Amino acid sequence: MNKINQFDNIGMKVGKNERLLSIHTLRDSHAEKAYKRAKELIEVHYPIDDDDAFRKSFTGYLRKQIAKEKYITSIEQSINWIELDNLSKTYLEYQVNFDAYSYDLELINQSQVNMWKLCEKLCKTLNASKDISIDFGSISFLEYNGEWMPSFDEISMLK
Repeated sequence: MNKINQFDNIGMKVGKNERLLSIHTLRDSHAEKAYKRAKELIEVHYPIDDDDAFRKSFTGYLRKQIAKEKYITSIEQSINWIELDNLSKTYLEYQVNFDAYSYDLELINQSQVNMWKLCEKLCKTLNASKDISIDFGSISFLEYNGEWMPSFDEISMLK
């Protein structure tokens, strides 16, 4: 069997990367606040017809609209261009394309899958045993957060 294909179909999803998902959700929320504020600044003077183009560059969008329509040049003086530019930079820096990421925690080889299954059995025993006094500092491949569970970070390091 070819080494590259040796582990085909071995992958096993064992959870979600909640930490990364939470970070991305907060970042995207910050971006959306910047977007909404920019929209408020503009729509007082000019309706936004193309939301996708507006999201690419708030200032760029408005400048193109002003260049196309001579009658709105009077708007140019009433816009806070510095704030709009800062909002655009914030939006572009913090927005998250959720489709570009996989938040699945996945084991990719047989030794990782085997260790995960073994750790699940050990955790089930440790968590069910009220008589066992657990005074361990740490157990390899396990983590304790109110209950024992396999440690994805440690298990995923196995080759």
